Amino acid sequence: MQHLSSSFTTADGLKLHSEAWLPESESKAVIIIAHGVAEHIGRYAHVAAYWVEHGYAVYGYDHRGHGQSDGKRGYFDSFSHPINDFARYVDLVKTTQVDKPLFLYGHSMGTLIVLAYALRADRPELHGIITTGAPLAIDDNLPNFVISAVRTINQVVPDAPLVSIDVTGMSRDPAVLATWTTDPYVNLTLLRVRTTVGMLGTVRHIRAHLPDIGVPILIMHGEGDRIVDPSGSMQLYDGVSSDDKTIKLYAELYHELVNEPERQMILNDMLNWLDEHTPA
Repeated sequence: MQHLSSSFTTADGLKLHSEAWLPESESKAVIIIAHGVAEHIGRYAHVAAYWVEHGYAVYGYDHRGHGQSDGKRGYFDSFSHPINDFARYVDLVKTTQVDKPLFLYGHSMGTLIVLAYALRADRPELHGIITTGAPLAIDDNLPNFVISAVRTINQVVPDAPLVSIDVTGMSRDPAVLATWTTDPYVNLTLLRVRTTVGMLGTVRHIRAHLPDIGVPILIMHGEGDRIVDPSGSMQLYDGVSSDDKTIKLYAELYHELVNEPERQMILNDMLNWLDEHTPA
């Protein structure tokens, strides 16, 4: 396996850290990962290694304000910025992986970025999308007065930290929980005010346009997820128009499915789906 670290520059001049995991021989398809809030792409190295072992080229980067990338920690001035960053990165990957089938994998906040990108008219052909922990019900689970208060604060101190992450809801694996407090590239300030407002608006935009998503999709969620309610993944499944859609709900599993004790089962389910959707 080849492991390459690099960077690319956003439209507004930020330098974003990127990683690529490549098979030694010709890849059969490309997977681009969009990670979740507060974390970074390095936490998916084991996922990438597994997919590379089975012939896939895997790419990803640290979102602005995350990991080793530039930007105020946990802050998006507009949620269009990470979506545009993702579009730029996909274009860059496509220049090195010409004519390869393209899959996108988004986790949690990364799911919003992937789905919003999938709705763009200028995107390339997608062979499929995988989501874990899709937060499409976050506004349903917040009282209206809280949403109103956040919007008011956004007008005054948009970069104010809003909430801190409850790492105990991420995984049932104690070793994984330990990394959330020892990893120097993890930021435990979960969301800032304007980032939250942007996420809420993006959620509503995606839900309103779910019928426009017709590509094959695998939707996965832990039923024990305390961070993101599984109802968001069910809304995603019900809303997309694809004739080829699958939802897998895992009893008792927490938010980070690929970091749960049952991670090998999760990775196997992902791989089986990818293989079924990769052209011979």
